[in-house]
Amino acid sequence: MCRPPAVARWCPRVFYGWIVWAVVVGGQTLFFLGASSGVTFIIDAVRDELDMSQSSIAAAYMVGTLGSALAQVPIGRLVDRFGGRVGMTLTSGLFALSVAALSLPVNWPTLALAFCSLRAFGVGGFALACTTCLQQWFCRRRGLATGLAESIASLLSYSVLSNAMVALESALGWRHAYALAGLLVLGVYTPVAALLVRA
Repeated sequence: MCRPPAVARWCPRVFYGWIVWAVVVGGQTLFFLGASSGVTFIIDAVRDELDMSQSSIAAAYMVGTLGSALAQVPIGRLVDRFGGRVGMTLTSGLFALSVAALSLPVNWPTLALAFCSLRAFGVGGFALACTTCLQQWFCRRRGLATGLAESIASLLSYSVLSNAMVALESALGWRHAYALAGLLVLGVYTPVAALLVRA
């Protein structure tokens, strides 16, 4: 039988799952920074600065994606063992650091390593923790909660976050844009997840 975690005492009239849902939507929106569609905005700048071909960058991204796949099983076990709150806090922090680390590559190996951490802790670990936490809170309305979360996160990702990253890249360059984005995720979202998520 599906039983959501206990409702927080300080909010007795509101199902606390919707508060967790809002935190999850924020996390799913941030996945954009590590997704293929998000990285696309900086590919040309990375190629020009690192003097790489398009195929070399694609190979680095492929290596990073394959490497991140190996991390999914241990990350999933950790989320199951420690729960959604610790899972979301830890993976969002690691994802934030990996976003900031994307500003550091100077050659092909370091770029592949940056892509690997970005994929492993973002679309892999962070996404896994968010999805698991959401499913723990919703039983009868799980489909509604999941559909709304994915729809709203997609709208925010492609309409708000994408334009914000393009503006940052134009103003600061791709390195500073990703460094700033990572610090913002670490300084804003991770503490919110630690405070509000209960699972």
